[in-house]
Amino acid sequence: MAGSKETPRQKMIGMMYLVLTALLALNISKDVLDAFVNVDESLTITNSAMAMKTGSLYSDFDLARSIDPEKVGHYWKRAQEAKALSATLHLFIDSIKTALVSGTEGIPIVEADTMGLRNVNKKDAYDMPTHIMMGDGEGSKGVAVALKQRLEIYQENMRGLLDEADRPSLSTSIDLSDRKMKDATSTWEANMFYHTPLAATITILTKLQGDVATMEQDVVNRLFRSFNRKDFFFDTIAATVLPQSSYVLQGEKYSADIIVAAYSTTRSPGIRIGKLNADGTDLASVTSTVPGINGMGRYEVDASREGVFTYEGMVDLTDSEGKVQSYPFRSEYIVARPSLVVSATSMNQFYKGVENPVSISVPGIPSERIRATITGGNTLRKAGAQEYLAVISPSSPASVTVNVSAVMDDGSTRNMGSMEFRVSRLPKPALTLSGKDGTIRMTANELKAQLGLSSRYDPSFAYNGICTIKRFNVLMMNNQGDILVRKQFNGNRFDNELKNAFDKARKGFRITFEDVRAVGVDEVEHTLGPIIVEVI
Repeated sequence: MAGSKETPRQKMIGMMYLVLTALLALNISKDVLDAFVNVDESLTITNSAMAMKTGSLYSDFDLARSIDPEKVGHYWKRAQEAKALSATLHLFIDSIKTALVSGTEGIPIVEADTMGLRNVNKKDAYDMPTHIMMGDGEGSKGVAVALKQRLEIYQENMRGLLDEADRPSLSTSIDLSDRKMKDATSTWEANMFYHTPLAATITILTKLQGDVATMEQDVVNRLFRSFNRKDFFFDTIAATVLPQSSYVLQGEKYSADIIVAAYSTTRSPGIRIGKLNADGTDLASVTSTVPGINGMGRYEVDASREGVFTYEGMVDLTDSEGKVQSYPFRSEYIVARPSLVVSATSMNQFYKGVENPVSISVPGIPSERIRATITGGNTLRKAGAQEYLAVISPSSPASVTVNVSAVMDDGSTRNMGSMEFRVSRLPKPALTLSGKDGTIRMTANELKAQLGLSSRYDPSFAYNGICTIKRFNVLMMNNQGDILVRKQFNGNRFDNELKNAFDKARKGFRITFEDVRAVGVDEVEHTLGPIIVEVI
């Protein structure tokens, strides 16, 4: 995005977004829809990371204001306006996402608000998203018009928060321009949201939230540098903490660069870590020091415990007169356990004898570095980037545990956590003849054409397990109530003896298939309900 330096991860996500958008012109496969889900989740993680960095910048603003409210207060108020404007727009885009999911899935707003894109069923639907975003087709009455207007107003208001000299250098990070075609002009609204499937629409909105976050950080950073730059010219320098990440997995290291902002010198600073005194002018106590090299120092500490940790100190710099000037700093970081996500894709439990799809991911860890196993003598087989198949044996215990580990950057393997799942037998299937169950009316010729019995699970059941019929009893009566056949047969096929009996069937005959025994792939034997055939 223009006006800011993008990380390699942001550049990669941008390229993925462009490629996926181009694929909208083709038939959309499940893989493409899943790719949109992955991009949306990656964008969400990136947006969260950027929000944490911007939050750290607001903390620096608060500290600077507490030290010198008269000098910093004016810029601090503008930063608070930027924060409010960005939060309001972010919530508005979130409300559009919720409305899209609610309208497309046909569910209440409250339920849609908590549903992630990965759990949405109609990811490929585009009629409702197009209707919501474009309205009458031209986009003049759709939500996209209001969205564009808000984005335009937001950029203009954010630009107005900067000093006059800083405004020209602030590039517009959100491109809202229409596209000029050969014979006409395609509007921004149509380019973004016309005939776009739900998965792509949600991803586009998440990207716009990232653009908003980028502009917020750019503006707040410029406001922060405004008074720092002036302090530099007046020989007043503020220390800045640049953490590589403020969110650290337990067991890893927190790392941050501590530099003197707007200061260029060959003299390296001295950095003291400790507790600032009440007015922030010096340290009340010193716990450690950080060596300064080339104008900066790197602070590192083992992240061995969970929680929010704050550290503060002073940067000591020798001025041109040989006097030591000290500048306070304060920052914080979060140490948390790895966030493991394990979810059964089709059902919220596992079933014996079938392949149960499972989605496994750890935010911040590439899928190729994740290792997953399952207990109970069962098998967990990888089927995609984040997809696995849990093959549950008939002898499996009533619950199993999926254990997940990851290979870290240094080659070591770390436990990421585990998830327990309940294991159930397959449900009892229904006996069918010619695809029907219960009482069936058919002609004598239709009866003679039947080859045997079969079984099926309820259509609402997510798996297509096989249940094998072992034996069944037949009771055949004529239209006078006389019993013509009463016998047990093995398997599920009608043998020649039974077919010969069916050849004698006439109108009014009644054939009952009962005491049917069947065994499913979970090795559980069932007695299936009867089928009654009335010959018409």
